[in-house]
Amino acid sequence: MPPGRYKFLAKNEIDGYPDPILLLNSDKTTTFPEIAVSKKDISELRVVLGKRGGVLEGELVDQQSRKLVPRGTITIRDARDADVYVEVFADHAGHFRFAVPGKPILVSATVLGYKTTKIENGELELAGGEHHTIVVGLEAQ
Repeated sequence: MPPGRYKFLAKNEIDGYPDPILLLNSDKTTTFPEIAVSKKDISELRVVLGKRGGVLEGELVDQQSRKLVPRGTITIRDARDADVYVEVFADHAGHFRFAVPGKPILVSATVLGYKTTKIENGELELAGGEHHTIVVGLEAQ
């Protein structure tokens, strides 16, 4: 590492520790050290992940044909602050996964040619470490 100042950020989305740089996942309990690097080794660096959230995963499916719908946009919004959200994209097969904070969220899906679909028809809150799988049935326009 070249000499300079560095801030270390960490995440473990598979186990439900969301990406701390996203506003939706902000957590005051996280600690990410900033250090100055000179020409010596770094030791005793401690990073503390925030509160453990859950993992939301699912697939987008055409309601009529039951075929997977690729490349849709899944919007995950803070249920208490509509201005705080993140967009996640389904892959080429229509699957998605995202680590969410342990607070109430609203989830919707949008795909070109389909009506916007609200998921779970209300708030969803995952406990720390919980994995929740959903199938989003999309209705053609």
